[in-house]
This record gives sequence, C-alpha cells and structure tokens, in this order.
Amino acid sequence: GQNFFVMANPPAKSEMVFERTFKLQFDKAVNLESITFSSGFFNMLVTAPQLMADGYRLEADFEILNSFTSGGMPVTGELQPGNPASVNLSGCTINLNEDNNQFTIRYHLRVLEGGSPENAPYAVNFHQNMTELEYEIIYGDIGAIDLPMGSSRVALNLFKKTSDGEIFFESPTLTARAINSFGTPVSLHFNEFYVVNDQNQALDVESDQIGNRWDIASPATSQINEAITSVGLNSNNSNLDDIMAFQPDDVHYDVLAHINQGAGAIASNFIRHNSQLNIEMEVNLPMHGRIDFLQMKDTMEMDFEGLPEDIEWIELNILMENTFPLKVGLAIFMADENNLIIDSLFATTQQQNIVEEAPVDAATGRVTQASSKRTIIMLDDEKIDNLLRTQSLVLRASLSTSSHELEESVKILQDYRLGVQIGARIKSRTVIDFNPPKE
Repeated sequence: GQNFFVMANPPAKSEMVFERTFKLQFDKAVNLESITFSSGFFNMLVTAPQLMADGYRLEADFEILNSFTSGGMPVTGELQPGNPASVNLSGCTINLNEDNNQFTIRYHLRVLEGGSPENAPYAVNFHQNMTELEYEIIYGDIGAIDLPMGSSRVALNLFKKTSDGEIFFESPTLTARAINSFGTPVSLHFNEFYVVNDQNQALDVESDQIGNRWDIASPATSQINEAITSVGLNSNNSNLDDIMAFQPDDVHYDVLAHINQGAGAIASNFIRHNSQLNIEMEVNLPMHGRIDFLQMKDTMEMDFEGLPEDIEWIELNILMENTFPLKVGLAIFMADENNLIIDSLFATTQQQNIVEEAPVDAATGRVTQASSKRTIIMLDDEKIDNLLRTQSLVLRASLSTSSHELEESVKILQDYRLGVQIGARIKSRTVIDFNPPKE
C-alpha cells in the first residue's frame, strides 16, 4: 500500500484537485502497458482527525486516469473520512504510465464550511492499496522468462507384446507439435529427448529439425487463442529408422521454454490468465515394411474344472489361421497359477507349428485369403498331468516376411489377424468331444 497526505487550509484553501501515482510491484523486471482485471479491489481510506475535531466536514472523490470499466466508463469512487472505500476492478482495464508500471489517480477534495480554523492548516491523510488481484489479460514487456515444462512420456503400444527380431517401417514419422497461447516470442530447448524399450534401454532422438533451439509461433493478436507449430521427423532428417528398430515402448522428453529471449525478443507482449504452452508428440507408423523373426506374446486363460478324473488320453486339435502376409511360427507353453512355465505343447519352431504367409494380390498388396494349418497332438501322461495344472497357455509367435532378405516390404493392414483355436478329445470311461474347429 501507499500513504501520503495533503494540507487543507480552510477557508482559503477549501477545495483541491491533485494527482498521485500508484506503482505496481512485480517480482521481476517488466514494463507493462495495460492490465485488464478479472477480479480485485482498489482500496482507499482518508482521515483528517483534527479538521473533523474543529467542526469541518470533508468530501472526496477520485478517478483512475486512463482506465475504463467493462461498460466503457472511467473507474471512479467516493470517500468519506474514516470509512474505507473499495472499487471492484472486475472487468476493468487500467492503462499504465509509460516505462514505470504506474497509474495515476486524480483526487478532488472539498472541505465544507461549519468549522473553526483554529488549528489550520490541517493534514488530510490518504492510504491506498490493491488487494485480491487476478488479471484477465496483460499487455507490455513481460521480460525474459525461463519456463520449465517438466518431463513427459508418450506410451507406444505397438511393441508391448513383441521381443527380439527386427522390424523395418517404410516412411515412419514422429511429429512434435507446440501449442502456444502466450503472445510472446517463445523458443524451446529439449533437455532430454529419447525412447525406452522393454529392456529399459534408452536411445536418444537425434535431428537437426529441433536441435538446441526450436522457435515456435505465437498468436499475432489477443483475439487469436493459440498458435500451432509442428516439426516432422522422418528417416531423412533424423535417426528414426534406428529408433523404430529399437522397438521403443515409450517416448520421453523434457523441455525448457525460453520466453522473450534472443533476437526475437520484443517489447509488446500479451498474456491471458489462461495462456499456456503444450507439447504433443505423435508417432505415425504406416504398416508397410519388413519383419525378420519378430517375437510376439499373448496368453489364453484355461479352465479344466469338470474333467473326468480317470483320463486315458487327450488329443489336442490346433488350428492356426493367418491373414498376415508373414510366415508365422507358433510355440505354446503351459503356465501355472503363478504364471510359471511348466511344460510346452511344441516349444521349438518345427514344421508342424509353422503356418505360411497369406497370399497377396500383387496389384493391390492386399491379402486375398487366409493361410491355415491344422496340427494334431497326442499328449503323454506327463503332459496330461501338467495340462490339468495349467491356468493359462502362453502363445509365442515369431513373424517374418519371406522376402525380408531381399528388402521387399509388405503392407500390414488393421484387419489382419492371427487366430489360434484349440479343441480337445479326451478318453476316459467315455469319449468327450469338445467340437474341434473345422477347416
């Protein structure tokens, strides 16, 4: 707050008009032009104890110069001695004096007749302050600011069930997008930018497109909500091929924003109360490429309750249907209630558990029909005992393009599937048929 006084000397000096300034205090060097408030109060108190004791009455009013309310009228108020007065600044705009973050208040003071000037001249004391201030929009030079944006992570679900092997994508892209609603020049510095795979190994993203400084666009006027700047990383301007071969699970980045710094710094900025700066990452992997022995894993829950106790034999009928243009080798393992592997149906890549790639139309690159393989397995006593303990089947598929060595790519479309159906025939005292799948 600020305190000051003026001297009144009735009756010769009973009416006065004078001006005082109020300086806004900030934690850093700024030079503002105007502020529109969303809330807050300008508070005033006037006292003149001796003048009132000598029988005079006092009236005062004030106007904040170069200000206007939401209705376009000047911000004004009236004062009575000893009674605090507050003006609600919600929706009000104050244009500040040049180069000093101050505004001017004009006071009109009147000493009314009726007293005795025995102790004249009289000190009339003023106290002014501002409280509960929230701004809607600020114009001016807000100075240089470093804005840490923190660490962020983007999950990539494509490789969550894969391991080992190699995969090559034709024309992958990673797009970094900055969404800025600060009306200031902004540049971004990536403190960290890397990917992590399922082995918790990290690989840096490298590209001259972002480098040490990425200048982003800002809204040209306060009527524009935001400006969007995008930069695309691809196989030609980054190490994106190496990134994809790394089979990342997550993209990590830590960004520091520099506001109003460097050659682009300007003195005329604007900031709204809800101005923000967001960074988005988008990975686009067109499913067109090559695969060499890529491993994928999934589980099937099993429930063998209700089976007869005296089992003579179990015959499994396994049908694999493949609509991928990829050769698939399948291994099936038995897991107990603790997800520990206790046995396997066929654990190695044998001819009996390989299904060939689905045929492809050369003109369109689309699969024309599914490729299928049926395998019959007769379980021995040990495998029967382990199967009855099994809570889930773990399926591990290895996928390869037959022309991978020739560097010929295939298209992988959204509707392609690898289906595995398992039927069983069980012999005890009766034969139970669980309807094996039909070709």
